[in-house]
Amino acid sequence: MGWLANIDILRNFAFFAFYPAMPLVNAVGMMVLAIAVGALRRGLSQIIWLSAITSLLLSIGNFTELFGDTSLGLHHLFITHSESHSSISSAVGFALAAITLPLSQQPAFTQRKTFIGLLLLNALLPLSALLAYTSNAYAAARASLFDGYSLPEALSHLLLVVGIGLTTPNRLHASLFADHPDAAALRKYALALLMVVLAATLLTTHLSIQLRFGSVLVFALYAATLLLSLVAFLAVTYSRATPPARSAADLDGAHAHQEQLLAFVEESGDGILMVDNTGTIRYANSTCSKMFGYPQDEFVGMRLNELIPKRFRAKHLEHFAHFFAAHPAEKKYVKRGRLTGISKEGIEKALAISLFRREENSLVIATLRELNGLERDIAERMKHIQHDLVTGVPDRQEFGRFCQNHWDQVVRKSERHFCIFVIDLDGLRLINSKYGREFGNAVLQNVAANIKSRQRGGDRLFRYTSDEFIMICSDITPDACELLAERIRTSIKVVPTRLGDNNIYITASVGFTHCDQLPANLMDTVAHITNVLHKQQPDYKDQVVPVAQLPEFK
Repeated sequence: MGWLANIDILRNFAFFAFYPAMPLVNAVGMMVLAIAVGALRRGLSQIIWLSAITSLLLSIGNFTELFGDTSLGLHHLFITHSESHSSISSAVGFALAAITLPLSQQPAFTQRKTFIGLLLLNALLPLSALLAYTSNAYAAARASLFDGYSLPEALSHLLLVVGIGLTTPNRLHASLFADHPDAAALRKYALALLMVVLAATLLTTHLSIQLRFGSVLVFALYAATLLLSLVAFLAVTYSRATPPARSAADLDGAHAHQEQLLAFVEESGDGILMVDNTGTIRYANSTCSKMFGYPQDEFVGMRLNELIPKRFRAKHLEHFAHFFAAHPAEKKYVKRGRLTGISKEGIEKALAISLFRREENSLVIATLRELNGLERDIAERMKHIQHDLVTGVPDRQEFGRFCQNHWDQVVRKSERHFCIFVIDLDGLRLINSKYGREFGNAVLQNVAANIKSRQRGGDRLFRYTSDEFIMICSDITPDACELLAERIRTSIKVVPTRLGDNNIYITASVGFTHCDQLPANLMDTVAHITNVLHKQQPDYKDQVVPVAQLPEFK
């Protein structure tokens, strides 16, 4: 924004000309890295790798321009009159970010001390620059290491390191935010100590000013190293903090219970996985190892998606995200369903899955059981009973179950407005007799897909008879009902079904009833709308017909 609006203070956070401005291409690079931090939080590996590659290319380009005596045009990429240039610190910072981001996805690595060292190394240069500019900005701006390294870029890079530290499960994060009884006191102590060291370092650096930028640079690097070493020392010390003393008997009893629980989990006939909110596996029992063919230690750090065939992964990720994002009042403690898994050898398996989650933590326990032949056959039959084989939408029997259950579950607790649509296809029987039932099924599939494209999140669609569909919409006004009915009618009319070189068109009559609440006897309301449509045909073919609600249900 500073470059586009030509506002100097946004480019360098200062009123003085000797402060270097942040190159626009580096600002774009920092935004890409900020997106990567958000991707780390959600476990989006493709975005993380794309950001890391972008950061690496920026680093290589900056090093090439600095030491290759050439110009790649990086700093004129967006604004031709840009006179700013990158510094050595910028090139090093982007290179370190390109290394750190992919490693931040590896839980096995983030728990090591080397990862903490890498994070602190990322923070060294930007923190040094902030301290140097605070103590002697003029001298720091002349230092070769910070030549062209602006305050906005230093601050952004420091925030990037903080973001990575807070969004990945690393030792530093666990040390500073562990749930120990003396946590509050220790955090206050750490904050006070940091402030004292920072003030002393700034004072020492300021007193050392002799208009020689070399001493300022040395003191700034010294101060930043001291501060980061202090943070690391506090983190390691805190991670070794012991909980309140317990008696030997209590410890022996707790240890025995833990061993019994672990033995029970290991010997369970069901596969048990512990997964965090990013979909990363934290634990797997021996049954999972037999089920999928991976050694137990290989499960740790693996993404849950790797155990699912590629064609199902997107849908699984959506369901998993919804399970975590559901409102606490609506979230179920247990959720059951079916899942298709894939072993290390590439063999697909039908599995029954149950998800357990407590509100106070971000871990999910998934129990998996492999379905045998009989169970798979029953599951497939139940699926066919609930869904129409031709169109894939819930069938009339499923609509009957919906009518039996909706009153107790929804209506009496809701003040929402509802609309009931009956979509009657005109001339489907003629198409079946003229072109054959197979083509008639293709027409039905085309129509069902067309109606689905008009559905909203909470709408329910059913195939009621051979040529009728029912759709129930909630939170909808009378005007919106008529508009939606007209859109459905028009889209069915204008979208043909292909037969060889010909396009075959079909029309539909759409009847609808708007009501303040869903009627208790929903089946009678649907029959009433259907009767009105049939009585007015053929005059009302290809029409939208508003139908008054039955008097006893108004």
